[in-house]
Amino acid sequence: MNKKISIPIIPIIIAIIVIAIIIVTIFNKGTQEKTSKLSKVYEKMIANQTYVFTRYDFEEKNKLITYRKKDKTLIDMYNSGEHSSTLVIEGDTYLIWHKNKEYFVYPNNNLDEEILTTNLKNIIDSEYTEGKEKIYGKTYKYEEYNGVSDFLISSPRDLDINSIKTRFYFKGNELVYLKTIYDVVDEETGERTQVEELQTVKVEYEVEDNVFEIPSDYAEA
Repeated sequence: MNKKISIPIIPIIIAIIVIAIIIVTIFNKGTQEKTSKLSKVYEKMIANQTYVFTRYDFEEKNKLITYRKKDKTLIDMYNSGEHSSTLVIEGDTYLIWHKNKEYFVYPNNNLDEEILTTNLKNIIDSEYTEGKEKIYGKTYKYEEYNGVSDFLISSPRDLDINSIKTRFYFKGNELVYLKTIYDVVDEETGERTQVEELQTVKVEYEVEDNVFEIPSDYAEA
């Protein structure tokens, strides 16, 4: 007589559930790891629509500050001592030259209104690699994006556009530095030299309303 084989159903069900939980956990972990730190910075800026994004090089010879509050944008630029600003408010753009205390008005022109977040959106949609690097004696994690040239300080004629990449460095989830790396190629010898442009970055989420006011002693040109 054949004996019936008893199969323990309950332990099998428990094993299947455990395996399913492990698979879901691994999947979720992988999905979370694909969310870049830079995208979190971008998402917070977009959610608040109020931020200050400051970046500058060594000794602050070149500095750019983007102020945003709802429907108002101010881009403050310092280039080797020259200070100029682009103010976008109510759909109009004001180009301000502080040295001369004058400004130009461009009605119905708001192209620069969201230029920073537009650039960041394009970047975070790209693939990136991760790494670690020491800056000023401290080690930071970074995300590196190939082909990103939005934060270039200089643009030499012999720059190899295909070599450009930008690294974004984080302290926790806080963006603290960025570095644009590229090659310049000697036209005569073909010798390649790598150039690195390091900038300090600070992102804040409070903006005073008076930032968007043109000084009363400035005149329209």
